[in-house]
Amino acid sequence: METSISFDIRQKVISTSTSQGWTAPHVSYIYEADVTDLMEEFDRLNKNKMMGNKITFNAILMMIIIKGIKAAPCVNAHVYHNKWLSSGSTILIDKIDINTALLLSDNKMITIKLKDCGNKSLDELALCLNELKNKLNQTNIDIALLNVGWEDTIKRLKQGKFFNSLGRIIGLKAGKNKLKRISKYERNLYKKTPKEKRLCNDDLNMGTFTISNLGSAVRGTNGFPVLIDLISPQVMAIGIGAMQEKPVVYKAQIEPRKIIPFCIVFDHRALDFGDVAPLIMEMDLILKNPEIIHTW
Repeated sequence: METSISFDIRQKVISTSTSQGWTAPHVSYIYEADVTDLMEEFDRLNKNKMMGNKITFNAILMMIIIKGIKAAPCVNAHVYHNKWLSSGSTILIDKIDINTALLLSDNKMITIKLKDCGNKSLDELALCLNELKNKLNQTNIDIALLNVGWEDTIKRLKQGKFFNSLGRIIGLKAGKNKLKRISKYERNLYKKTPKEKRLCNDDLNMGTFTISNLGSAVRGTNGFPVLIDLISPQVMAIGIGAMQEKPVVYKAQIEPRKIIPFCIVFDHRALDFGDVAPLIMEMDLILKNPEIIHTW
C-alpha cells in the first residue's frame, strides 16, 4: 500500500530555494579541523564566565568561520547570471548576515538569519543565537514562513515574474497539494505576540552566507557532509560535520585528536579556489592558536 504525503510549507520553501541553487556549478572541499586544543581553550573560556553567560561550542565554530569570511570578503557575495547571454555579475556585500538552521520540536529544521555578524563580539553572537532560539519557541513557524512566501511572491510580481508567481499561488491555495488552512485563532495568536518576541520576516529572509551545523544533529557519528546546496544568489555555504576522534600525527607522534570536518561549497561562477583559500588559511591559523578566542 502506498501513502501520499503532501509537502508542508517548510518543504515547499526548501524545494523552491534549493532547486534554484542547482543552477550553480558547485565546487566542494572537505577541510578537517583539529579542534583538540580549541576544546581546551573553550573550557577555560567558560570557566571564567558566569552561569548565564556561557558560550556554546557552536558559537565558537561560527565565529571562526566569520573570521574566515572577513579574511576572504569576496565569499560574502551574491551572484547574478544570465545563462542565455552568458553574462552576469557578483555583488560583494559588506555586512555579513549568516543563515543557519535551528532544530524544531518535531526534529525538523528551520533556517534563520543572524544579522551583521561581522561586527559582533563572541558574547554578542552567542546572545543573538540564544535570543533567536527563544523567539523560535514562541513562533508559529507555518504562519511565519507563509508571510515570508507572500512577501517574496509580491516582490516577484513587481519584477514581472507573473507566471512563476501565479504558479506559486495556485500551489499554495488550490489542488490536492494545497496547504492546510491555518485557523483564525492561530493567526490572531501570532499577531498578538510582540514582534520582539517572535520570528519576523527579516529573521527568515535571505542572508549573505550559509552555515549549517549538521554535526549537532548527529553527534557521536562518523559521517560528514560532502556536498550541501547553495541557496541562490549566495556564493558559498559551509556544512559542519560531527566531531570525531581520529589517530593523528601530532608533534612527531601518533595520538588521538578531536577532528571536525567542514564541507566548504562554493559557486564556481563567482569564485575559484584562490578566492576561498584565505578563508581556510584564517580558520587554520585560529585553530593552531586557539588562545585567540579569549580576545573575541
